[in-house]
Amino acid sequence: MSPAPAREDLLPVSTGNHCLFCGSRDWTWVYLLGNEPDWIKQLGWTFGWHVFMCDACHDYYEGGDDASLVRAHLNQPEPEADESEAVQWVRVVRARQSEPAIPRAEAIVPGVDDLVREGFTPIENLTGAHELVPLQATFALLMVWALATISRSFGWLAA
Repeated sequence: MSPAPAREDLLPVSTGNHCLFCGSRDWTWVYLLGNEPDWIKQLGWTFGWHVFMCDACHDYYEGGDDASLVRAHLNQPEPEADESEAVQWVRVVRARQSEPAIPRAEAIVPGVDDLVREGFTPIENLTGAHELVPLQATFALLMVWALATISRSFGWLAA
């Protein structure tokens, strides 16, 4: 893995993430993962630069209750990891954590949660993309243009 990006390049984050352990969409904490001990390099896998946790999993994590984090993961309808993998996840997050947890309000674009409460849906929640890169943005605009053009040609949309 390449050196960790600067903190300002890692924030803000998407609201469309979920708690690493229980899978809740109501994440409230972000952990930046800027450390990479040698033993992690030997795993053949790792997490990205941040992970997200809900309040309950954050409390387990901060309290050192790794067993509850693993149980929270395994209690999901479709856990991504088995028990031994979930134990490894906790160890990797603890080893890679590079600063204290960041509250959601400090990690997202200011005002986004207010817009969500008013009924707006962030684009990443619709697309499943956590980052809208320029090529994806171009494709999305092209699709909107194409749909509008087709709709006009069939009279579904006023010109």
